[in-house]
Amino acid sequence: MTVTKPQIKLYEFWAGTWDNVPKLAQFELGYEKEDIEWISIDLLKINPNGTIPALQVDGKSFVDSITSTKELIRLAPRPPPAPSAFDAGLIAKIHEAGNIQSLSMDEAEHKVKSSGLLGDFFADRQVALGNLVNSAPAELREFYTQKQTGDQEFFDFYCGSPEDCLGQCWRCHPGANHRSAQENQGPIAAGEVPGEADFHVVTWLARTITNAGVAPNTPASIAIPELEARTGGASFDPVIAEYWDAWIVRPSFKESNVN
Repeated sequence: MTVTKPQIKLYEFWAGTWDNVPKLAQFELGYEKEDIEWISIDLLKINPNGTIPALQVDGKSFVDSITSTKELIRLAPRPPPAPSAFDAGLIAKIHEAGNIQSLSMDEAEHKVKSSGLLGDFFADRQVALGNLVNSAPAELREFYTQKQTGDQEFFDFYCGSPEDCLGQCWRCHPGANHRSAQENQGPIAAGEVPGEADFHVVTWLARTITNAGVAPNTPASIAIPELEARTGGASFDPVIAEYWDAWIVRPSFKESNVN
């Protein structure tokens, strides 16, 4: 009996972060490279609202990294360890950091980003959402209104001072989020074999490290001290260095170009 493989397409944006989560999961879950079609798009040109279908499986869309990755796990040739309550809490904590590429570590980085493409992106997105709120059908108006309210936090960050509560919260995130990994045993959050939470955690950590000016495949002996310096000098538990070094040597990390 011939088993038909599902048609899977992953849409990625060069400035995106969370689309790296299903890319990383693909290689850890036993898919071949050709099993999933990666489609790079210019997000600002095709959709000023700044949203994409992160994953399509046989025409069905999954529009965020969490649901996209869960779908890949459901269909996986090599499923990961069963998730625990710890996994769900860790994924939620990591995603509290929001758009980790866009937020800034300090005043100088804020000025560069707010005057460039990412600042323009959030400003244009806010205008587009305002237009949608006014023109959307009644059944969609509440959805766009809530989205506009949420995105206003990011817009305020770029148009205002990085010393607002969002900027202060971001500067506290690296230590708090990474320390969550200490609660489990093994070099990675799931233990010896990566689990669902790991795909999100290492994607977040890789982008945080590149935000600190360090290449994503740099050993922890260099990357972690630099990250500590960029986040106020707090000392990270050695388990974070162990976690990072365990990931950067994995074929999945190299194949998916996580950064």
